[in-house]
Amino acid sequence: MNALLIDRDGMASRLAAEGKLALGSGDTELAHAQYSAAAKLFEARANSALKSGDKHLLLFLAASHHFYGGGYARALRVARRVERRLLRAEVRPLFEPFMRDVEARAAPDYIEKVRKRIFEASKSGRHVDALEILKGHPFIFDRTGLAFMRAFICEELKRYHAATLFYLSAMQFRPEDPSLDFLAAALPLSLPAMGRLDEAWEYVQYQLKEIDHAITHVSASLVCHRRASQTEEGLQQELLGEQIKHFENGWKRYQEMPKAFQQDPDLCLYMSLCFEAAAFAHWKLNANARARDVCNEGIQFNPKYPGLWTMRGLVTQPAVQAFDDFERAIELGEKAHYPFLYLAQRAMEAQDFARAKVMTEEALRRKPGRTIRGLLLNWMAVIRGQEGTTIEEIESLFQQAKQLAPEIPEVAENHESFRQFVRDAREQSTEKVKPTPAAPRSRIQDDFDLDLFPVGESDSRWNRLQAQFRELEGAGRYAAHEQIINIKI
Repeated sequence: MNALLIDRDGMASRLAAEGKLALGSGDTELAHAQYSAAAKLFEARANSALKSGDKHLLLFLAASHHFYGGGYARALRVARRVERRLLRAEVRPLFEPFMRDVEARAAPDYIEKVRKRIFEASKSGRHVDALEILKGHPFIFDRTGLAFMRAFICEELKRYHAATLFYLSAMQFRPEDPSLDFLAAALPLSLPAMGRLDEAWEYVQYQLKEIDHAITHVSASLVCHRRASQTEEGLQQELLGEQIKHFENGWKRYQEMPKAFQQDPDLCLYMSLCFEAAAFAHWKLNANARARDVCNEGIQFNPKYPGLWTMRGLVTQPAVQAFDDFERAIELGEKAHYPFLYLAQRAMEAQDFARAKVMTEEALRRKPGRTIRGLLLNWMAVIRGQEGTTIEEIESLFQQAKQLAPEIPEVAENHESFRQFVRDAREQSTEKVKPTPAAPRSRIQDDFDLDLFPVGESDSRWNRLQAQFRELEGAGRYAAHEQIINIKI
């Protein structure tokens, strides 16, 4: 059959070419529309064809174009009108394989089966296989879900530039969905905890280049903070300055986002964490006034976020307001150990050992780093001594404290005071002891460095936010955000 008779005005060919181009860019919605329009033109021409051979070839072309556009049910209906024996000899061998493929894809369980294959391949580490399956079955997700799936697989393959571009496509396809912004930040924030900080920074650089968005700068700010926490002091100051710049850019863009995005719980939490880390950076740079201002602005933005109250307390202590802030942070459900640590310190200074015990136990329960654990165990030894416990228990607590925090003079002073008291007590034949404690340091950070996000040793906001991200990894990421991969075929 002459090509001009098949597509006299070239309209069907143009529509098909547009569909192919759209499919290549991941826009399955546009691809479906263009291929479907081309298929309908072929159907109309088949209905008016005078020769049976022409009619069935046009029907075959119509079914094929419905197939290319993911319209498998329509493709099957049209294909069933084709009589194979009436097709031209060179076309006839293609029909039966096509029919089998159409029937398989039009089956009710097709989507579920293919998705399962992709998830199982990815879960077992066969990410290239997962990508190939997805390439052959692009219509099992809507266009946003397809872009998201591609981004996820590229992340697993460490193709971070490609992943960034796919996230950008997903955001463009569904600009009203704030969850996509949050998901794009998931891996860059999780990589440092996996010991892959360099990869996190590489990924963030691609995102900064391709996605000019508030959350991109927030991610960059937080990853900068991680880099600063793991480098030498000279470079640390430079990285903290870079962190602050990204925070300021992120906050500016955050305020320009739609209200629905600004009020999204996940994005709000993310921005709040960035405020906290930025205040900490100013504090580390000895810009206490600016650190306090950032805390104030952050609290105004999200007064229910406990970390900002804790941070303002750290910046302003030993002022009375600082301890009010620590109390407020605890009321809001603070999970980190810092407010309990400082309230315990204040109680120790006042020799209010009952309250000091409560605060010390709460701080220890939150599993702080080695040095702080040592300091707290030192206080607990003093407290238990005041309660009149056994010499053996107190000695054990001091030994643990010295092993964890040998650099803190207070620990050694208290231990020596205790031992002297024991010697005096034994001369008087008593087994109960109440050693006089050395005064706690007024500023704990003078003795050791406080890290807002200690790696692996604290139930900090950083670790808890990463826990949220980890819930989105692997197939669980899709289970947690099923709205992203709704099927529209």
